[in-house]
Parts: sequence; structure tokens; C-alpha cells
Amino acid sequence: MNVKSEYIAETDVLIVEEYYFTGALRSRHHSRAGDPHREDGPAVEKFYADGALESREWYIDGQLHREDGPAYEEFYIDGACRVRSWSIDNELHREDGPAVEWFYNDGTLMSYRWHYNGKPHRVEGFAEEQFSITGGRTKATYFLDGDELSEEEHRRRVTLRKLLLKNKSDCDVSL
Repeated sequence: MNVKSEYIAETDVLIVEEYYFTGALRSRHHSRAGDPHREDGPAVEKFYADGALESREWYIDGQLHREDGPAYEEFYIDGACRVRSWSIDNELHREDGPAVEWFYNDGTLMSYRWHYNGKPHRVEGFAEEQFSITGGRTKATYFLDGDELSEEEHRRRVTLRKLLLKNKSDCDVSL
């Protein structure tokens, strides 16, 4: 395996590229102070021997982190997405959808899981669902603040949470 490196003094970033014996790019790593780091794209990219993208990861100062999309993506050799996950400061986190999604090689959704600040969490329904290749649900789980709950307990806690928020807003006094 051949290795090529380049140091960018302006950003204090070291870029290391590893190549297969065939000359095809195997991986590209951007790092600062020994930690994966890149502000304008993925810090780590890996490639299959045929040149197809295998995975890419976004890091800031060694923390898996991306605010405008998934921080980790992995692909099947044909380019179809295998898994993607959203992370902020090295914790799974996404507010507008599941933080982790897995796919079958035909693109069909295999499973997903919602996370908030690193914990499995969803108020509006199942936080985790798994599906067969034909699309039928094989598993569904409720979570709040990292706790796995029955449907009844989830409904009870969500109702209580809404009441507490309503009472809090009723008590707020503006001068």
C-alpha cells in the first residue's frame, strides 16, 4: 500500500491518502493535532478497490459532527446507501427525523432510530422501527429520554410532559 501526505499550514491540517497496490485511492484522512478534522467536507473518506465510495465521515476536532446533513454515511459497492447517521459533538442527534437509518441494498428502509442528545427519544411515535425486505414492520419500540417504554407508558409520559409544559406557560407572567 502506498501513502501520500500533505500538510496545509494555513489550516494546520494534515491530509493522508492511502492507495491500493493498483494505484486506486483507498482512503483520505484530514486531521488536526492528531484528530480527524475538516470544516468544509468529510474528514474521512474510504473507497472500494474499484474506486466507488465506501464511506465518509464528518469530524470537527475529533468529534463526529455535522449540522447540515448526516455525519456518517456508508455505501454498498453499487453506490446505494447502507447506513447514514446524524451526530452533533459525537452524539447521535437529529430533530427533524431519525438520527440513524439503515437500508437494504435495493434502497428499501431496513430500520431507523430517533435520537436526541445521544439518547433514543421520540415524543410523536415509535423511536425505533425495523422492517423486512418487503416493507412489513418487524419491530417497533417507544423511547423517551433513552428509556424504552410500552405504548401505554409512553402515552402517559407524553401526556404528563404536555401538561407540565402547559402549566409552566400558564404560570409565566410578563410585565
